[in-house]
Amino acid sequence: MKFEIDYLAKLARINLSKDEEKKFTFELEEILNFITQLNEVDTENTEPIAHVTGLSDIKRDDKVETEWSEQIKEKLLAEAPKREGDYVKVKPVFKK
Repeated sequence: MKFEIDYLAKLARINLSKDEEKKFTFELEEILNFITQLNEVDTENTEPIAHVTGLSDIKRDDKVETEWSEQIKEKLLAEAPKREGDYVKVKPVFKK
């Protein structure tokens, strides 16, 4: 286990003291023991689930609203910092 801790510390580019090595060795062993316990659980008759809440996404179709009155359209465009005709004018996104 010491090899794994040394390897992980090297990957993370951190220096560990001897006390930290002991602490992390113990914690990693505890984690691996817990995973071993989980692997021993009988899941033969258990259905796979993605989540336990039972909630699902509520989605709506994207559709373009073309039925705007001129009054609403003007009010919305008036809020834009700059406009060009019936469009909001923005800074270029791509350089030429």
